[in-house]
Amino acid sequence: MSLPYLSFAGEEDLINIKSIRDIIEIKKTGAAEITEEIQMEDFNNKDLYLPMNYIWIDMKSAVIKETGESLTGSIKTLEGIDYIYLNLDGKDIREKTIKINFKDPAFLIWKNAGPGDFGIYTYKTEYRNSTRMFIEDYEMELVLPEGFIINSIIKSTPAFTSKDPEPPYSYKNLSNKSHIYIKTKNLSPFKVCSIEYSFVEKKNSYVLPVASIIIMVLFLVFFRDMVNKQ
Repeated sequence: MSLPYLSFAGEEDLINIKSIRDIIEIKKTGAAEITEEIQMEDFNNKDLYLPMNYIWIDMKSAVIKETGESLTGSIKTLEGIDYIYLNLDGKDIREKTIKINFKDPAFLIWKNAGPGDFGIYTYKTEYRNSTRMFIEDYEMELVLPEGFIINSIIKSTPAFTSKDPEPPYSYKNLSNKSHIYIKTKNLSPFKVCSIEYSFVEKKNSYVLPVASIIIMVLFLVFFRDMVNKQ
């Protein structure tokens, strides 16, 4: 399969994406407002194809952030794969940031998320590099719907190992909304950056520590009875 490769000078000229940053603000309906910021390295071509990781998105706008110049963009399908396409004819994006705003009406499918035991929801968000370019730095920020807080990070790609000084992810529960962050470097073609997480409604958040205490008490009672029987 031939992926978009943005070089007209030959296969030996590799063009990198310097950075991509996604901010995904999830609404209570499951819809999401998505802002993507892209910085390229020495890009002088007319056509730019970027990874597209959202199924039902509507592209609201695309601009050069520093100048406010509008860019013509659309979703294009090549060999069965969807891409974000931008026409950069006559635009100078060197040392500038491309800013794209999307709306996804069904980013979070609630029935797939839960709730499970103790009112816990689980979900996974993934970003795949579907181009032949390398993304030097990728970062994602997820903002949960109002009224929900993060319970835990289940797993991530890249994974957090004992050799790492710190995890590639972090999160914080603020008074108004909760945020999850994940980042990776050198995201090569077909590689992914993903985060799987659990969250609960604020009104149910007290259930988790209470449930843990109950389980601990039951275990101690069971252990005591086993000892007494011996």
